Amino acid sequence: MNKSKVFSIIVLNYNNYNYLFEMIDSVYNQSYEYIELIVIDDASSYFDREKLLKYIDKKNKQVKIKIIVNKKNIGTVKTINKALKKVTGEYCLITASDDALANGEVVSNFVKYFDITNSTVVTSQWIICDNKLNRIKGYIPKNSFKKYNRNQAKLLFDMCKSNRFGSGATAYKKVLFNKYKFDEKYKYLEDWPFWLKLLFNNEKIYFASFDGLLHRSGGISESKTIKDSTKQFYKELLDTVHKEIIPNFKKLTGYQKWSILDSYKYNIEYYSKYFDTSKYERELYKLVFNNRRIKLFYILNELKPHLIYKLMFMFKHNKPLIITIFSTIIISLIFTKYIDNNNLKLLFIIITYIIMYVGFNILKEVRSMKKWKSIQ
Repeated sequence: MNKSKVFSIIVLNYNNYNYLFEMIDSVYNQSYEYIELIVIDDASSYFDREKLLKYIDKKNKQVKIKIIVNKKNIGTVKTINKALKKVTGEYCLITASDDALANGEVVSNFVKYFDITNSTVVTSQWIICDNKLNRIKGYIPKNSFKKYNRNQAKLLFDMCKSNRFGSGATAYKKVLFNKYKFDEKYKYLEDWPFWLKLLFNNEKIYFASFDGLLHRSGGISESKTIKDSTKQFYKELLDTVHKEIIPNFKKLTGYQKWSILDSYKYNIEYYSKYFDTSKYERELYKLVFNNRRIKLFYILNELKPHLIYKLMFMFKHNKPLIITIFSTIIISLIFTKYIDNNNLKLLFIIITYIIMYVGFNILKEVRSMKKWKSIQ
Protein backbone atom coordinates (compact mmCIF):
# COMPACT_ATOMS: atom_id res chain seq x y z
CA MET A 1 0.00 0.00 0.00
CA ASN A 2 1.44 3.35 -1.05
CA LYS A 3 1.05 5.74 1.88
CA SER A 4 2.24 8.79 -0.08
CA LYS A 5 -1.22 9.12 -1.64
CA VAL A 6 -3.32 11.85 -0.05
CA PHE A 7 -6.78 10.82 1.09
CA SER A 8 -9.33 13.66 1.17
CA ILE A 9 -12.34 13.57 3.52
CA ILE A 10 -15.21 15.96 2.81
CA VAL A 11 -17.45 16.52 5.85
CA LEU A 12 -20.84 18.04 5.08
CA ASN A 13 -22.43 20.05 7.87
CA TYR A 14 -25.91 21.51 8.19
CA ASN A 15 -27.23 22.33 11.66
CA ASN A 16 -25.19 19.55 13.28
CA TYR A 17 -22.36 21.65 14.71
CA ASN A 18 -22.20 19.83 18.06
CA TYR A 19 -21.79 16.44 16.37
CA LEU A 20 -19.10 17.78 14.02
CA PHE A 21 -16.41 17.48 16.71
CA GLU A 22 -16.90 13.70 17.01
CA MET A 23 -16.44 13.34 13.27
CA ILE A 24 -13.26 15.44 13.40
CA ASP A 25 -11.94 13.30 16.29
CA SER A 26 -12.52 10.17 14.21
CA VAL A 27 -10.55 11.72 11.32
CA TYR A 28 -7.62 12.67 13.55
CA ASN A 29 -7.61 9.17 15.05
CA GLN A 30 -6.78 7.59 11.68
CA SER A 31 -3.52 5.64 11.40
CA TYR A 32 -3.10 6.81 7.81
CA GLU A 33 -0.72 9.77 7.63
CA TYR A 34 -1.67 11.73 4.53
CA ILE A 35 -5.15 13.12 5.08
CA GLU A 36 -6.83 16.25 3.81
CA LEU A 37 -9.95 17.35 5.73
CA ILE A 38 -12.48 19.64 4.07
CA VAL A 39 -15.35 20.82 6.29
CA ILE A 40 -18.11 22.58 4.39
CA ASP A 41 -21.14 24.16 6.09
CA ASP A 42 -24.31 24.79 4.10
CA ALA A 43 -25.42 28.04 5.81
CA SER A 44 -26.37 26.51 9.16
CA SER A 45 -28.22 28.62 11.71
CA TYR A 46 -25.09 28.29 13.91
CA PHE A 47 -21.51 27.61 12.84
CA ASP A 48 -18.54 28.93 14.86
CA ARG A 49 -15.51 28.75 12.56
CA GLU A 50 -13.06 30.14 15.15
CA LYS A 51 -14.10 27.67 17.84
CA LEU A 52 -13.64 24.84 15.35
CA LEU A 53 -10.16 26.06 14.37
CA LYS A 54 -9.11 26.34 18.03
CA TYR A 55 -10.31 22.76 18.63
CA ILE A 56 -8.30 21.52 15.65
CA ASP A 57 -5.18 23.43 16.74
CA LYS A 58 -5.08 21.34 19.92
CA LYS A 59 -4.65 18.17 17.88
CA ASN A 60 -1.13 16.77 17.74
CA LYS A 61 -1.44 15.13 14.34
CA GLN A 62 -0.92 17.20 11.21
CA VAL A 63 -3.94 17.09 8.94
CA LYS A 64 -4.32 19.49 6.06
CA ILE A 65 -7.63 21.27 6.72
CA LYS A 66 -9.92 23.57 4.77
CA ILE A 67 -13.13 25.13 6.11
CA ILE A 68 -15.76 26.43 3.69
CA VAL A 69 -18.96 28.22 4.76
CA ASN A 70 -21.78 28.78 2.25
CA LYS A 71 -23.37 32.22 2.50
CA LYS A 72 -26.77 30.71 1.66
CA ASN A 73 -28.21 27.22 1.75
CA ILE A 74 -27.70 25.51 -1.62
CA GLY A 75 -28.52 21.89 -0.75
CA THR A 76 -26.49 18.70 -0.47
CA VAL A 77 -25.60 18.12 -4.13
CA LYS A 78 -24.31 21.61 -4.95
CA THR A 79 -22.41 21.66 -1.66
CA ILE A 80 -20.63 18.41 -2.57
CA ASN A 81 -19.68 19.68 -6.03
CA LYS A 82 -18.38 22.88 -4.47
CA ALA A 83 -16.23 20.92 -2.00
CA LEU A 84 -14.90 18.58 -4.70
CA LYS A 85 -13.27 21.57 -6.43
CA LYS A 86 -11.04 21.96 -3.35
CA VAL A 87 -9.95 18.31 -3.19
CA THR A 88 -6.24 17.66 -3.82
CA GLY A 89 -6.08 14.03 -2.69
CA GLU A 90 -6.00 10.98 -4.93
CA TYR A 91 -8.95 9.48 -3.08
CA CYS A 92 -12.05 11.11 -1.63
CA LEU A 93 -14.63 10.19 1.01
CA ILE A 94 -17.81 12.28 1.36
CA THR A 95 -19.56 11.99 4.71
CA ALA A 96 -21.84 13.87 7.11
CA SER A 97 -20.88 15.78 10.24
CA ASP A 98 -23.29 13.83 12.47
CA ASP A 99 -21.58 10.51 11.68
CA ALA A 100 -18.09 9.23 12.56
CA LEU A 101 -15.49 6.95 11.01
CA ALA A 102 -15.86 3.51 12.57
CA ASN A 103 -12.25 3.09 13.79
CA GLY A 104 -8.68 4.24 13.22
CA GLU A 105 -8.07 1.95 10.23
CA VAL A 106 -10.89 3.13 7.94
CA VAL A 107 -8.77 5.28 5.61
CA SER A 108 -5.96 2.69 5.49
CA ASN A 109 -8.49 0.03 4.54
CA PHE A 110 -9.93 2.15 1.75
CA VAL A 111 -6.49 2.80 0.28
CA LYS A 112 -5.65 -0.92 0.54
CA TYR A 113 -8.76 -1.98 -1.37
CA PHE A 114 -8.23 0.69 -4.02
CA ASP A 115 -4.72 -0.71 -4.57
CA ILE A 116 -5.66 -4.38 -4.76
CA THR A 117 -8.93 -4.11 -6.75
CA ASN A 118 -8.19 -1.26 -9.16
CA SER A 119 -11.80 -0.11 -8.63
CA THR A 120 -12.87 3.50 -9.01
CA VAL A 121 -15.32 3.19 -6.10
CA VAL A 122 -14.96 1.21 -2.86
CA THR A 123 -17.88 0.95 -0.46
CA SER A 124 -17.63 -0.40 3.08
CA GLN A 125 -20.07 -1.42 5.79
CA TRP A 126 -21.86 1.18 7.86
CA ILE A 127 -23.51 0.67 11.20
CA ILE A 128 -26.81 2.25 12.25
CA CYS A 129 -26.34 3.91 15.65
CA ASP A 130 -28.29 5.96 18.17
CA ASN A 131 -27.45 9.58 19.09
CA LYS A 132 -24.53 8.42 21.22
CA LEU A 133 -23.15 6.31 18.36
CA ASN A 134 -24.09 3.04 20.05
CA ARG A 135 -24.98 0.33 17.56
CA ILE A 136 -28.73 -0.31 17.19
CA LYS A 137 -28.70 -2.29 13.91
CA GLY A 138 -26.36 -4.62 12.06
CA TYR A 139 -24.17 -3.96 9.08
CA ILE A 140 -25.46 -2.28 5.94
CA PRO A 141 -24.84 -3.80 3.50
CA LYS A 142 -24.51 -7.32 4.89
CA ASN A 143 -21.59 -9.60 4.13
CA SER A 144 -23.75 -11.46 1.63
CA PHE A 145 -23.46 -8.42 -0.63
CA LYS A 146 -19.91 -9.51 -1.52
CA LYS A 147 -21.56 -11.46 -4.35
CA TYR A 148 -21.73 -8.15 -6.20
CA ASN A 149 -17.95 -8.18 -6.61
CA ARG A 150 -18.37 -11.21 -8.86
CA ASN A 151 -21.50 -9.99 -10.60
CA GLN A 152 -21.76 -6.27 -11.34
CA ALA A 153 -24.80 -6.94 -13.55
CA LYS A 154 -26.63 -8.25 -10.48
CA LEU A 155 -25.53 -5.14 -8.58
CA LEU A 156 -26.89 -2.90 -11.34
CA PHE A 157 -30.27 -4.67 -11.31
CA ASP A 158 -30.60 -4.53 -7.52
CA MET A 159 -29.46 -0.91 -7.41
CA CYS A 160 -32.16 -0.03 -9.94
CA LYS A 161 -34.75 -1.25 -7.44
CA SER A 162 -33.30 0.56 -4.42
CA ASN A 163 -30.12 2.07 -3.06
CA ARG A 164 -27.91 -0.62 -1.54
CA PHE A 165 -24.95 1.20 0.02
CA GLY A 166 -24.18 4.04 2.40
CA SER A 167 -22.90 7.30 0.91
CA GLY A 168 -20.77 8.18 3.95
CA ALA A 169 -19.10 4.76 3.85
CA THR A 170 -18.09 5.01 0.18
CA ALA A 171 -14.82 6.39 -1.20
CA TYR A 172 -13.88 7.39 -4.75
CA LYS A 173 -10.80 7.87 -6.84
CA LYS A 174 -10.55 11.58 -7.58
CA VAL A 175 -10.04 10.92 -11.32
CA LEU A 176 -13.64 9.72 -11.41
CA PHE A 177 -14.81 13.31 -10.94
CA ASN A 178 -13.01 14.42 -14.08
CA LYS A 179 -15.63 12.41 -15.96
CA TYR A 180 -18.68 12.45 -13.70
CA LYS A 181 -20.34 15.02 -11.44
CA PHE A 182 -23.09 14.76 -8.87
CA ASP A 183 -26.23 15.84 -10.72
CA GLU A 184 -27.53 19.22 -9.55
CA LYS A 185 -31.00 18.41 -10.87
CA TYR A 186 -31.30 16.89 -7.40
CA LYS A 187 -31.04 19.01 -4.28
CA TYR A 188 -30.75 16.43 -1.49
CA LEU A 189 -30.28 13.04 -3.20
CA GLU A 190 -26.67 12.80 -4.26
CA ASP A 191 -25.66 9.14 -4.03
CA TRP A 192 -28.23 6.89 -5.73
CA PRO A 193 -28.44 8.77 -9.07
CA PHE A 194 -24.64 9.08 -9.13
CA TRP A 195 -24.04 5.36 -8.51
CA LEU A 196 -26.59 4.39 -11.13
CA LYS A 197 -24.81 6.61 -13.65
CA LEU A 198 -21.51 4.90 -12.80
CA LEU A 199 -22.94 1.39 -13.10
CA PHE A 200 -24.69 2.09 -16.40
CA ASN A 201 -21.30 3.30 -17.67
CA ASN A 202 -19.57 0.11 -16.49
CA GLU A 203 -17.58 1.71 -13.66
CA LYS A 204 -16.66 -0.88 -11.04
CA ILE A 205 -17.99 -0.51 -7.50
CA TYR A 206 -16.23 -2.83 -5.08
CA PHE A 207 -17.79 -4.02 -1.81
CA ALA A 208 -15.17 -4.25 0.97
CA SER A 209 -15.98 -6.11 4.18
CA PHE A 210 -14.76 -3.70 6.84
CA ASP A 211 -16.42 -1.24 9.22
CA GLY A 212 -16.42 2.15 7.53
CA LEU A 213 -18.91 4.41 9.26
CA LEU A 214 -20.93 4.85 12.43
CA HIS A 215 -24.16 6.39 11.15
CA ARG A 216 -26.48 8.36 13.44
CA SER A 217 -30.03 7.43 12.61
CA GLY A 218 -32.45 10.24 11.83
CA GLY A 219 -31.12 12.04 8.76
CA ILE A 220 -33.29 13.38 5.97
CA SER A 221 -33.55 9.94 4.33
CA GLU A 222 -34.80 8.41 7.60
CA SER A 223 -36.84 11.30 8.97
CA LYS A 224 -40.15 10.43 10.57
CA THR A 225 -41.15 14.09 10.58
CA ILE A 226 -42.37 15.05 7.13
CA LYS A 227 -40.83 18.42 6.38
CA ASP A 228 -40.66 20.09 2.98
CA SER A 229 -37.07 18.87 2.63
CA THR A 230 -38.17 15.29 3.34
CA LYS A 231 -40.94 15.50 0.73
CA GLN A 232 -38.42 16.86 -1.77
CA PHE A 233 -36.09 13.97 -0.98
CA TYR A 234 -38.89 11.45 -1.61
CA LYS A 235 -39.78 13.16 -4.89
CA GLU A 236 -36.16 12.94 -5.96
CA LEU A 237 -36.23 9.19 -5.26
CA LEU A 238 -39.14 8.84 -7.67
CA ASP A 239 -37.52 11.19 -10.20
CA THR A 240 -34.39 9.03 -10.21
CA VAL A 241 -36.32 6.17 -11.80
CA HIS A 242 -37.38 8.40 -14.70
CA LYS A 243 -34.12 10.29 -15.12
CA GLU A 244 -31.52 7.58 -14.55
CA ILE A 245 -33.10 4.13 -14.98
CA ILE A 246 -35.84 4.25 -17.62
CA PRO A 247 -33.59 5.92 -20.25
CA ASN A 248 -31.25 2.90 -19.81
CA PHE A 249 -33.94 0.22 -20.03
CA LYS A 250 -32.36 -1.19 -23.20
CA LYS A 251 -29.57 -2.58 -20.98
CA LEU A 252 -32.07 -4.59 -18.90
CA THR A 253 -34.17 -7.71 -19.54
CA GLY A 254 -37.96 -7.72 -19.73
CA TYR A 255 -38.26 -9.25 -16.28
CA GLN A 256 -35.82 -6.74 -14.80
CA LYS A 257 -37.80 -3.85 -16.26
CA TRP A 258 -41.01 -5.22 -14.79
CA SER A 259 -39.41 -5.87 -11.38
CA ILE A 260 -37.98 -2.34 -11.22
CA LEU A 261 -41.30 -0.77 -12.20
CA ASP A 262 -43.11 -2.98 -9.70
CA SER A 263 -40.87 -1.59 -6.91
CA TYR A 264 -41.45 1.87 -8.33
CA LYS A 265 -45.21 1.34 -8.21
CA TYR A 266 -44.97 0.38 -4.53
CA ASN A 267 -42.97 3.55 -3.77
CA ILE A 268 -45.50 5.73 -5.57
CA GLU A 269 -48.30 4.24 -3.49
CA TYR A 270 -46.28 4.62 -0.27
CA TYR A 271 -45.33 8.28 -0.87
CA SER A 272 -48.87 9.21 -1.90
CA LYS A 273 -49.71 9.73 1.80
CA TYR A 274 -47.15 12.56 1.91
CA PHE A 275 -47.73 14.37 -1.39
CA ASP A 276 -49.64 14.11 -4.67
CA THR A 277 -48.08 11.30 -6.74
CA SER A 278 -50.67 11.22 -9.53
CA LYS A 279 -48.11 12.54 -12.05
CA TYR A 280 -45.86 9.58 -11.34
CA GLU A 281 -48.77 7.13 -11.57
CA ARG A 282 -49.74 8.42 -15.02
CA GLU A 283 -46.17 8.16 -16.26
CA LEU A 284 -45.84 4.63 -14.87
CA TYR A 285 -49.00 3.24 -16.48
CA LYS A 286 -48.24 4.95 -19.77
CA LEU A 287 -44.86 3.25 -19.79
CA VAL A 288 -46.28 -0.16 -18.84
CA PHE A 289 -49.08 -0.28 -21.37
CA ASN A 290 -46.89 0.92 -24.21
CA ASN A 291 -44.53 -2.01 -23.69
CA ARG A 292 -46.06 -5.41 -24.46
CA ARG A 293 -43.40 -7.41 -22.64
CA ILE A 294 -43.59 -5.39 -19.41
CA LYS A 295 -47.38 -5.53 -19.65
CA LEU A 296 -47.17 -9.33 -19.90
CA PHE A 297 -45.13 -9.53 -16.70
CA TYR A 298 -47.69 -7.37 -14.92
CA ILE A 299 -50.38 -9.86 -16.00
CA LEU A 300 -48.21 -12.78 -14.85
CA ASN A 301 -47.89 -11.01 -11.52
CA GLU A 302 -51.30 -12.40 -10.66
CA LEU A 303 -49.89 -15.90 -11.29
CA LYS A 304 -46.93 -15.88 -8.91
CA PRO A 305 -44.39 -14.31 -11.31
CA HIS A 306 -41.34 -15.11 -9.20
CA LEU A 307 -42.02 -18.85 -9.51
CA ILE A 308 -42.72 -18.52 -13.23
CA TYR A 309 -39.59 -16.46 -13.77
CA LYS A 310 -37.41 -18.89 -11.83
CA LEU A 311 -38.63 -21.75 -14.01
CA MET A 312 -38.04 -19.68 -17.17
CA PHE A 313 -34.59 -18.65 -15.98
CA MET A 314 -33.68 -22.21 -14.96
CA PHE A 315 -34.38 -23.63 -18.42
CA LYS A 316 -32.96 -20.66 -20.30
CA HIS A 317 -29.61 -20.40 -18.51
CA ASN A 318 -28.92 -23.85 -17.01
CA LYS A 319 -27.85 -25.90 -20.04
CA PRO A 320 -26.56 -28.90 -18.00
CA LEU A 321 -30.01 -29.23 -16.43
CA ILE A 322 -31.77 -29.23 -19.81
CA ILE A 323 -29.28 -31.67 -21.35
CA THR A 324 -29.54 -33.93 -18.28
CA ILE A 325 -33.34 -34.10 -18.45
CA PHE A 326 -33.41 -35.00 -22.14
CA SER A 327 -30.49 -37.44 -21.83
CA THR A 328 -32.16 -39.17 -18.88
CA ILE A 329 -35.42 -39.52 -20.82
CA ILE A 330 -33.66 -41.06 -23.84
CA ILE A 331 -31.51 -43.48 -21.79
CA SER A 332 -34.49 -44.48 -19.64
CA LEU A 333 -36.64 -45.23 -22.70
CA ILE A 334 -33.89 -47.48 -24.07
CA PHE A 335 -32.93 -49.42 -20.93
CA THR A 336 -35.99 -49.49 -18.66
CA LYS A 337 -37.88 -51.68 -21.09
CA TYR A 338 -35.55 -54.48 -20.00
CA ILE A 339 -36.43 -53.93 -16.32
CA ASP A 340 -39.72 -55.42 -15.10
CA ASN A 341 -39.73 -54.09 -11.53
CA ASN A 342 -41.18 -50.54 -11.34
CA ASN A 343 -39.15 -49.65 -8.24
CA LEU A 344 -35.95 -50.65 -10.02
CA LYS A 345 -37.02 -48.58 -13.03
CA LEU A 346 -37.48 -45.52 -10.81
CA LEU A 347 -34.14 -46.14 -9.09
CA PHE A 348 -32.43 -46.49 -12.48
CA ILE A 349 -33.92 -43.19 -13.69
CA ILE A 350 -32.85 -41.34 -10.51
CA ILE A 351 -29.28 -42.72 -10.62
CA THR A 352 -29.01 -41.95 -14.34
CA TYR A 353 -30.19 -38.38 -13.75
CA ILE A 354 -27.66 -37.79 -10.94
CA ILE A 355 -24.74 -39.25 -12.94
CA MET A 356 -25.64 -37.25 -16.04
CA TYR A 357 -26.16 -33.99 -14.14
CA VAL A 358 -22.86 -34.26 -12.24
CA GLY A 359 -21.04 -35.29 -15.42
CA PHE A 360 -22.34 -32.42 -17.53
CA ASN A 361 -21.56 -29.89 -14.79
CA ILE A 362 -17.99 -31.20 -14.46
CA LEU A 363 -17.61 -30.96 -18.24
CA LYS A 364 -18.95 -27.41 -18.15
CA GLU A 365 -16.45 -26.40 -15.44
CA VAL A 366 -13.52 -28.03 -17.30
CA ARG A 367 -14.40 -26.12 -20.46
CA SER A 368 -14.77 -22.93 -18.46
CA MET A 369 -11.30 -23.41 -16.91
CA LYS A 370 -9.74 -24.04 -20.31
CA LYS A 371 -11.37 -20.90 -21.66
CA TRP A 372 -10.17 -18.89 -18.66
CA LYS A 373 -6.60 -20.17 -19.09
CA SER A 374 -6.64 -19.21 -22.76
CA ILE A 375 -7.71 -15.68 -21.78
CA GLN A 376 -4.96 -15.46 -19.19
